[in-house]
Amino acid sequence: MQTVQEDRRHMANILDYLNWRGDLSFELSPFNEVDGLILSYLSYLDMDELFRVDGFCLPDTLTDEDAADHGRPLPDDNGGQMNGEVPDPVDRRIESYGRMVPLKTAVDHYFQSHTDEEIAGLLPPFNHVPSAARLAADSVRFGSVMVSDYLNLVNCEAAEQMCAMTFWLDECTAFVSFRGTDMTIAGWKEDFGLSYMPVIPSQRHAVQYLNSVFGKAGSELKIYAGGHSKGGNLAVYAASFSAKAVRDRIVHVYACDAPGFRPELIRRAEYRAMLSKITRIVPDSSIIGGLLETGDETLVIKSSEAGLLQHDAISWQVLGTSFVRSERSDLGRFFDESMRGWISGLKDTELEAFTDALFGFISAGGARTFTELKADPLRNMGEMLKASRLMDPEQKQEFNSIVIRLLKSGMDVIKEQGGEKYEAFREQSREKYEALKEELRTFTAGEKQKPAVKKKKNGKKQRF
Repeated sequence: MQTVQEDRRHMANILDYLNWRGDLSFELSPFNEVDGLILSYLSYLDMDELFRVDGFCLPDTLTDEDAADHGRPLPDDNGGQMNGEVPDPVDRRIESYGRMVPLKTAVDHYFQSHTDEEIAGLLPPFNHVPSAARLAADSVRFGSVMVSDYLNLVNCEAAEQMCAMTFWLDECTAFVSFRGTDMTIAGWKEDFGLSYMPVIPSQRHAVQYLNSVFGKAGSELKIYAGGHSKGGNLAVYAASFSAKAVRDRIVHVYACDAPGFRPELIRRAEYRAMLSKITRIVPDSSIIGGLLETGDETLVIKSSEAGLLQHDAISWQVLGTSFVRSERSDLGRFFDESMRGWISGLKDTELEAFTDALFGFISAGGARTFTELKADPLRNMGEMLKASRLMDPEQKQEFNSIVIRLLKSGMDVIKEQGGEKYEAFREQSREKYEALKEELRTFTAGEKQKPAVKKKKNGKKQRF
């Protein structure tokens, strides 16, 4: 007899969808939520070399100075309106340059420029992207899709990471896909900034991207936007705070297991006005999609995985043209309440200090990506330990205090839940909670204390 988990693993996913419905054009079967995830997922495909080789790569950085030089005002807290008709070299609409890359060309180039070993070595949630891209490029449904305006910005020193590209379904329908967090440490550190920064750099760049690419588009243009993980957050933010001329052309936004926003942002009129056009998709026990606030309803779906592994979109269950509906699980609600309780109980300065300390450890060995960390784990772990010993006592105390408050937030949620089904989980969690607190006390004290020594009656020493 199959277990529930075994049965879940045999459910269809986006690869099955592409195999089964890839022969149906958008004219025969209208664009749907599964298509939104697929195009969001394809933004993880590395196209850096393709666009550089062809000489059409957008600038590697978009700084305040660049914006001033090119007449592109950075988005401000009033929605980032574009000021006047200023020439803009970043505006690469097809009317201006007449150039796009077929999706099939982009996919072929990817497989030609990456070895089998490189592709096989990809980690979730990126490891199935090449297969999905190949199936999409070879299908009737996505075979005629064109790609334009590929922009990949990574600044390790400033902890910024944003990648966007535009998929054209036809000459009047564009899907702007924002990449989620990649394997760069800078990208992950920027994600933590969502909890304490009013606006993170990639959100500003996402608004800039929409304004630059579509600011002069005709009224007949229909714009969709989407992204997975942080990419979904960027899609929602950019759609909400782009220039009004762009916002008016947006048809729908797909935020796929994306973190939310700080409370003051979701109260903004521009954000509230966009809510009716947003589909926010979260697996039933996912962690990432439950972070921060959203202010809207969420479409909860089933996954073949559990917990953090549900973040990999390849596990999301598909039935026909939709995802299989579900309800937020007990585990999912536990994550939501624990993290929100923890974040709301900390000052922005505490969260910033914690983030700086955490990523200071992670990058102590000079690694810029998690792939580099994995390549030489022993050396990098050694450098992390050295960095932890260099922290002054006050820094250590503050770091440990924040971690303990996270643990306590989880324990408080467990206490409030009650019920027999939480008893075993409560006892296991309490034991682990106390053990980790003791480890953190040792870390704060500096070197690990040596075990006490006592003498036996025969005069020999015994450790205990």
